[in-house]
Amino acid sequence: MKKIKLSDVLDQQLRAAQQKREADLHKVEMQHKKLCDDITRKGADSADHFLALAKKGEIYSASGSLLDWMVSYSKVLPGAPAALKARVKERQLAARLTGVEKVLQRIETQLDKSVLTYDCEYDYGYSSERVAGNQTRGSCSIAISGYCNDKGEIDLIVLSPWGLVAIEVKNIAGYVYNRGHEWFRDRYDARGNRCHHPISIHDAGGRGPAQQLSEPTKALETYLAANSCRTPVRRAIVLAHPHAVVGDIDRNHNAVDLVTHVGQLDLVSFLSSPDFSGPCCFDESEIGDIACLVEAHHMREAQRHRQ
Repeated sequence: MKKIKLSDVLDQQLRAAQQKREADLHKVEMQHKKLCDDITRKGADSADHFLALAKKGEIYSASGSLLDWMVSYSKVLPGAPAALKARVKERQLAARLTGVEKVLQRIETQLDKSVLTYDCEYDYGYSSERVAGNQTRGSCSIAISGYCNDKGEIDLIVLSPWGLVAIEVKNIAGYVYNRGHEWFRDRYDARGNRCHHPISIHDAGGRGPAQQLSEPTKALETYLAANSCRTPVRRAIVLAHPHAVVGDIDRNHNAVDLVTHVGQLDLVSFLSSPDFSGPCCFDESEIGDIACLVEAHHMREAQRHRQ
């Protein structure tokens, strides 16, 4: 499976957060060094002063300097500062990138082993010929990450012989469910007791996972249709955290086709589902053409954003 990364925004944000933490640690280390140097210097100054006074025979004053020297060296130098913990934003970015990588590995393993066999009918005008047993290997699929448009970002777009799917990855722990358009997760301890009240799942704009996925996917579908590609883009929300559980999902209020855990994700079966109106069959060249359209739309939106 070919992988295409259209944007390094998440990687750049993660690197910036890591560099900020490293800069903060360096500042703390420099403050620690200055404090240790001050304590050491004061002790050395007191010792020099004591010796100078002792040579002059000023015993009373020398005893005071000796006391200062003893006090200075009795101070324990502070220990080296510990490494600073990653802030919430950095942990969230790292978890998101890790989750996307998990889903990618799962999909790649499945598609590289799969083969789509289908029948094609060729119309020559005066006659037609039906050829059975055409095959397209799943390894010709393309996974696109970093796609953005004015409605938001799609974590993964998978173009396969079985169809197209946009994936929103959530690398969060807990029991995940929705109530209408609002999404929540519950956290439980080792004894099965809920240890937190429901935690809302939303982005900075207040959108739940389904809305985060559906809005940019709809914009992409509109662009593809305007360029003679009217294939629907399926929508899937995938939980990547090992301690995540898919709870009660009301899909009537969410325009998503699948909510699952990465361990149960079966992309071929999902796209081949009879619930969808008619199977999609793409060969390698068609998949490549669609990938070019997706990339062109991303570039156009990025240029518009810069303006």
